[in-house]
Amino acid sequence: MSELLDRAERLFTGTGPTELRNPMSHRGGMAEVGDRTAFFAAFSNSAALETDDGLVVIDTSSRETSGSVHAEVRAWTSAAANTIVFTHGHLDHVFGVERYDADNEVLGVTAPTVVAHTAIARRFDRYRETA
Repeated sequence: MSELLDRAERLFTGTGPTELRNPMSHRGGMAEVGDRTAFFAAFSNSAALETDDGLVVIDTSSRETSGSVHAEVRAWTSAAANTIVFTHGHLDHVFGVERYDADNEVLGVTAPTVVAHTAIARRFDRYRETA
C-alpha cells in the first residue's frame, strides 16, 4: 500500500494521530487507486483517469499547488488532457488549466474541454467583484 493510501486508511479508521486530520499538514503524493486512475494529494486534491480518449483531470488544484499537482500528473502520464472537471466552484480547485492547455499545444491537439456547473462562471465573476 502506498504511503498516501496508508495515511487515508488511518484517517478513515481513526487509528492515525490527530495531526493527520489537518489539511495543511500534508501536500503532495500520488497514489494509483485503480486501473489507469490516480489520486494526487494537495490542500485541494486532484484525480486523473487515463482513458482511450485522453486524460480526464478532476479538479486542477489551487493557485499554490496546481504546479506541483500538474508535475505529479505528468510524472504519472504524458497523455493529452481531453477533459477537465470542476467538482465545484471554490477557487482552491480550479487553477492550473493553462498548464494542460500548454501541454496539449505542444502535442498538437486541441485544448481540453472544461466541464463544470452552469453557475460556476457567475461564481467566478462574484469572486472578481468582491476581491
